[in-house]
Amino acid sequence: MAYNMTLDQVAAELGGVTRERVRQIEAKAIDKLRREFEKRGIDRAEVRKMLGEAAKRESLWETLAR
Repeated sequence: MAYNMTLDQVAAELGGVTRERVRQIEAKAIDKLRREFEKRGIDRAEVRKMLGEAAKRESLWETLAR
């Protein structure tokens, strides 16, 4: 799955899932990530830096695992 997809495109890719359900899943995932960042004491600037690094060489989860 590509990273720059619309909610409709993701719903079509998953099949049988509505655009609204994709939006709900996305919101829940973002909230979980936000809570994990807060728990680890990572501020927003650091998250932006990690996302930039992850896009260049590895996944966000591999970056966070360090």
